[in-house]
Amino acid sequence: MKNLSRRCLLTLDGCSVVAIQYDAHFWQLCILQPSEDFDKRFQYELPKDKASAWRKMMAITTKYWRPFTSPHNLASTIVSFMPILHWLPKYKIKSNLLHDIIGGLTVGIMHVPQGTFAVVALMTGKAVHRITAVDSLSSDHLTNLTASAIEHTPIQITSTLTVLIGLIQVLTAFLGLNFVTTYFSDELVGGFTTGASTHVFVTQLKDVLGISGLPRRYGLANLFLAITEDFNAKIGPRRTSEERHIRIKGFEWNEHGAHGNSQFQRPFSGGYGNLPVVILGTIISSLAHLNVNFNVAVVGRLPIGLPEPALPHFELFPSLFVDALSISVVTMAIHVSLAKIFAKKYQYEVNTNQEFYAVGFTSVLSGFFPIFPPSCSLSRSMVSAGAGAKSQVALLF
Repeated sequence: MKNLSRRCLLTLDGCSVVAIQYDAHFWQLCILQPSEDFDKRFQYELPKDKASAWRKMMAITTKYWRPFTSPHNLASTIVSFMPILHWLPKYKIKSNLLHDIIGGLTVGIMHVPQGTFAVVALMTGKAVHRITAVDSLSSDHLTNLTASAIEHTPIQITSTLTVLIGLIQVLTAFLGLNFVTTYFSDELVGGFTTGASTHVFVTQLKDVLGISGLPRRYGLANLFLAITEDFNAKIGPRRTSEERHIRIKGFEWNEHGAHGNSQFQRPFSGGYGNLPVVILGTIISSLAHLNVNFNVAVVGRLPIGLPEPALPHFELFPSLFVDALSISVVTMAIHVSLAKIFAKKYQYEVNTNQEFYAVGFTSVLSGFFPIFPPSCSLSRSMVSAGAGAKSQVALLF
C-alpha cells in the first residue's frame, strides 16, 4: 500500500473515472460521484413516511385483532399458539410410543438425583437469602421492621419469584422482544455458564468439607473471598470421613460413566453414570444403615402427593423484580441456546417467541406451588434424547 497511486483518467457530468495502482501488475478502475449529485441527477428522494409510527401501531394491533375476524383465523391462531394441537393428531403410536415411554421413565428416575439447575438455583438462593436476611438480626433490630417483612418464608419468596419470572417472560413474548436472544452467542452463554458453575462449586465446597459458620459473600470479589475462607477454615465434624469418601467415589464413578471410560462403559452403556450410582447408593445406605452406624446424612422420607396451591405474595414483586429479570434472561438465553443445539441436530426450526410463551406460562402456573423457577438442563435433554424419546409425550411418563 505504500506504492499506491491514483490517476484521474476522465471527468464527465460530475463523475470521475480514477485508476488506482496497487503494484506494478494490479490496477483498479473506480467511478466516483458524490451521492448528492447522483440523487439530484436521477431525481431520487427519500420516501416521505410521516405515518410510520401510526402504521407500526396498526400492524401490531392487527396482529392481535385478526384472529377474531373469522373462525378460520381463530382456529389457525390457536393451533399455532399451541403446537401440540398440530402434531398430536399425527402422532405415530407404533413407532414412537415405546421410545417416549423409555425416555420419559429414564428422565424421571434421573430427575431427583440431578436436582435443580445449579445456575438458576444459586441465583434464586441469593434472592431468597437477601429477603430473609432479617431472620439473622437480633431482636432489637426486629422492632424496627414491619410485620410483612418477617412473615414471608423462603418457600413463599421462591414461589413469588417464580411467578414474577413467568410474567416477565410472557410479557416479553407478547411485546415481541424475543429478538434479544440473537445477541446471546454460544460463546457468551458458555462463558456465563462456566462462570456460574464455578460459583456453584465454591458454594458447595464448604458443605462437602463440613465447614460451618462462614458468612455468605456478595458483591465484587466474593468468589475469591469465599475460597480464601474455605481453605483457612477448619474442617468440622459435620462430614465424616466415610461420607466424604462416598461423595468422592460417587463423583468419580459418575464422571467415568458419563465420559465413556471402558471400565464403566460396558456394564452401563449409553453414558447413564448417574443411574447406577443412585440405585446402588440407595441400596447400600438402606442395608448398611449408614445414618446410624457411620453418621452419614441421608435425605430421609420424601413427601407423597402434590402440595396445595397458594397465591403468590404480590407485595414482594418490587423487591424481587431485579432478581426475576436477571433470572428470566439467564433461563431464556440457555433455553434458546439448547433449543438451537437440538434443532440443528434433528433438523427443525425453533420459534423463539413460542419458547418464551411456553417457559413463561410454565413458570406462572408452577409458581402457585412450592417449587424453584423452572429451567432447562442440558444433561436431562441429552439423557432424554439418548434414551430415544421422539416427542414431548415422553414428559407424561
